[in-house]
Order: sequence, then C-alpha cells, then structure tokens
Amino acid sequence: MGDIEVKGRRSATKETLVPQSGLKKVAIDIVKANIFAIVIMVVSAIVFLVPFFLIWKDRKPISELLGGFGDWSITFLLVIVGVVVHELIHGLTWACFAKSGWKSISFGVMWKLLTPYCHCDEPMHIPGYMAGAMMPCFILGVIPAIVALFIGSLPMLAWGIFFIAAAAGDIWMTWLLTKENPKSFVLDHPSEAGFYIIDEEKKVLDSYETVCSKSRQELDVNNIKNIATYEEDSIRSSRTACTRFLQQ
Repeated sequence: MGDIEVKGRRSATKETLVPQSGLKKVAIDIVKANIFAIVIMVVSAIVFLVPFFLIWKDRKPISELLGGFGDWSITFLLVIVGVVVHELIHGLTWACFAKSGWKSISFGVMWKLLTPYCHCDEPMHIPGYMAGAMMPCFILGVIPAIVALFIGSLPMLAWGIFFIAAAAGDIWMTWLLTKENPKSFVLDHPSEAGFYIIDEEKKVLDSYETVCSKSRQELDVNNIKNIATYEEDSIRSSRTACTRFLQQ
C-alpha cells in the first residue's frame, strides 16, 4: 500500500499519510535544511556579536578580544568533540522520557557522510521528544554564547554560534512538532531526517511495521550503503521496543 502525499503549497517538508495506520511521516528536505542552518548561523551571529562588541570593545584590547592562535586551535578541537557530545545529549535526554530508558537509544556513524547519529527506537510523547531534540542547542549553543558575553571570549562565542547553527535541523523538527497534538506519540525515523506521528497508542506496533517496510523501499543504498545495516538493526530493536511499550 502506497503513501498518500498531503497536497498543498510547495514546502521544504514532506508529509505523507499511511492509510488505516494512524501514522504520518514528516521528513525534512536536507538541502533546504542546510540553507536553514546558514540562516540560523547568520541570525545568531548578529544577535550575539553586536552586543558582544558593544560590551567589550572599550574594555579589552582588540588583540586580546579576538583571541590568539592557541585559543582558536583549542576551540576547533573542542568543536570536533562537541559534535559527538551533541548526539550524546540527544540520547541522554530521550532516555529520560523513553519507557525503556537507555535500552532504546543507539549511536553510530554514517561513514559515507562522516556524520554521527543518535536514534531512539521507542515511541514517546511529543514534549519529551522535543526536549531531547532541543537540549544540545541549549547546552552547547545558547548557554556558551551567553557566558561568552559575560566573560568577553570571542572563541567561546564562536563555539556557541556554531552549535546553535548545528542544531538547525533539530530546531526545524521541534517547530514542526508544535503543530501536532502533544498527546500523540512521535517515533524517530531510523534512516531519514524526520519522524513519524502516531495518533493512537494501540496502533504503535502496526504502525512501526509499516515504517519498517517503507524505510527499506525509500532507502538510497547507492549513496549511503552503510545505512542498510544500521536500518536493519534499528528495525529489529524497534520491533522489540514497541512490543514492550504496548505491554506496559
């Protein structure tokens, strides 16, 4: 059975309905998500850099304010570490809301894209999913940027702006979830930038069976070969998680 696309004005978000399943897939256009990340970075830079220089331009010499080579080298190395920590924060937060806790969380790397990922294979209520999606933005982005305004550290401010922009996809998905019924369940997509909305708890298991089938059909194994193995593992673990979920 095929999907029914939701018709309407052109959008960077694709929504599909699976008939008689109580499930709606919401996926983000990756190209437009990258453009959105650039916009977020520019806006964040304006919001934080303008007050930063207004506050510190007369309090520190410009050379000290800009930071030295060592400061920026450390910041660059910490950014690499922060990319991994970003995913860890997703997992830690989602584990707090998933009924099976840490057992529902998996991590890995899409080596073709050199991109780490975190996946929760258990459905949860929308507010919990949103908290997990946005937590890295606050911990690695917003908080360091605000601290940098108080201590006058441009490298730290750059760190914060970078990780706010790095959370662009999370910000977009969180905004999309604000349009849904908060009592609905959301299931992380195993291989795409998106999720599934499940309107009725009793349909969680059947809905995920549909997810498994659709994910295999839509997977572009020619571009990202390693996702195939990852998806099989996710589907297997998600089947078990959904069964436990309905039994509780």
